[in-house]
Amino acid sequence: MANITVEDVQAWLEETKLEIGSLDSNLESQVATEVLGRVSTADYDVTGWIDPGTTPKLIRKIIAMLYAGWFYDRQYSETSDTNDYALRLKEAAEALLKGIVEGTTDIVEVPGTTTLIEPVFFPTDDSSSVPFNPYVPGDGPAAFSMGARF
Repeated sequence: MANITVEDVQAWLEETKLEIGSLDSNLESQVATEVLGRVSTADYDVTGWIDPGTTPKLIRKIIAMLYAGWFYDRQYSETSDTNDYALRLKEAAEALLKGIVEGTTDIVEVPGTTTLIEPVFFPTDDSSSVPFNPYVPGDGPAAFSMGARF
């Protein structure tokens, strides 16, 4: 079963210039496999994303953009020049994919899987409990306390 719908793809194509009647299952499968494979490297469990109802909206968008770009390229492949619109679609999808893999773009429908880390504050209780070390800044007991009078 496909991860996207005809409407997902048609949203990226001008209906008067290129209308798709149905999805090419081979092309959709190739694009979806590539996208899901790359997204899985960012610690997302993609095994349940098997149809449009279970696939997150951002992933459907990326698959649809790539599908539309490759479909457009294939339809107009007899021209010797490049298809700038198809290239822009594929580049935009690639940028979204890169953001997911690098952890700068979150998939909002999948809570708790962000790769971003929480801020770290210094000094910590652990850093103050170790003996002084001149080669590690911040190690050693506290030099002063907040709210203390000197």
